[in-house]
Order: sequence, then structure tokens, then C-alpha cells
Amino acid sequence: MTEPPRQMSLPFAPNMTRSAFVVDGSNEDALVFLDEWAKSSEPTLVVYGPSGSGKSHLLSILADEWAGPAVFDPGDAGAGALLIVEDADHLEDPGVILRAIDQCRRSNGRVAIAGRGDPYLWARGLVDLETRLAAAPRLVLSDPTEALMQRVLQKLFSDRQIVVTEAFCAYACALLPRTFKAAARFVEAMETELGAGSGRLSKALASRVIATLSVEVEN
Repeated sequence: MTEPPRQMSLPFAPNMTRSAFVVDGSNEDALVFLDEWAKSSEPTLVVYGPSGSGKSHLLSILADEWAGPAVFDPGDAGAGALLIVEDADHLEDPGVILRAIDQCRRSNGRVAIAGRGDPYLWARGLVDLETRLAAAPRLVLSDPTEALMQRVLQKLFSDRQIVVTEAFCAYACALLPRTFKAAARFVEAMETELGAGSGRLSKALASRVIATLSVEVEN
């Protein structure tokens, strides 16, 4: 008896849903693009942008709302499945991506590939892969704007029932690397500090927390 495809266990934060995706003029087209690809018959989607620009969040939305199974293992990419390949720029063997694309084509599945930098570089000279990636629709992300970062910080604090002012978020935003990853790590660390009674919410506490996070969030 053939086992059904293994459902994907997402390695994403639980709040990476559509409702948690903060939208402004700088990124609203990304969701539209994602939805249009999902409704299309295009077999491959390429998502690229700098670290912390929202690639994983968009893939999480795509996987969460996919009509069929969403998987990470190409061997599970059966008919109607969505195969997700992350960190394409870090793969030692670019042939992994090519084999994933071919497997989805054979099984009538589809594949979304994400990474940093120009997708051309992911192929590392593998001509067949260069051709496949060049032909695929591309969703390009950039670092969030300052205004979007402030809105993200406000939402993350609000989700934790921590009341902050716009001025506080603007101050923190000016010190943080402008990535969603940095915003999430900062809010988590602030919640920990406040819960431990390390001090009241203040710009001074924010500054101390950001100083301890600076190496981690930039990696």
C-alpha cells in the first residue's frame, strides 16, 4: 500500500500567516504576485531578496493556503504537490534544485525556490539550471522601508500585548538592521527582558537589547 505524501512540517514561526503579513506600498505587490502564481499553471516560482526581507513568510503563506500537500523532499512531490526549496544560494550542490524542478515536472507538481542574491548565481555554472531559473517567474523582495519596519514593530509588540508608542518604534527602527528578522528578534528579546523584571519599557532598555542582538541579527 502506497503511503500518502508526507505533509510539510513548516520550519516557520507560527505567526507567519497572511494576517500577520504587514502590508504597505513597498511590498503589497508581492502578495498579489504570489496569489497570481498560485492560480497560474507556471510550474516554477523563484523568490529572491536579501536576508530577512520576507521570503520565508511568503513561502509560509503559499504553503499554508495550498490546495494540495506542501513538501520539502522532492521524493514527496506527487501530483498537485507544492515543493519548497529554501536557501538556494547556500546549497553545495545546485543539482538539487535542477532535480527538484525535474521531479515536479514529471509528477505534475510545482516548485517554489527561494534564496538570496541573483538566481543566476545559484546555478554555479550549471547551464541547464541557469536556463530553468531564467525562464521562471521571479518575485523580487527588498529590505523593508523604515515606515514598514515601524509598522511591523508595532504589530509584533501588539501581538504580545505590549503597549508601545510610535516614537519608541521609530527610535528602535533607527538602531536595528532593517530586516524583519531583526524586528522579530528585538521584540522577543524585549519581551524576555520585561518579563524578567529587567526594567521598564524605555529607549535605554531598547538600546541595551539591540546592542546584544547586533551580531546575531546581522548574520
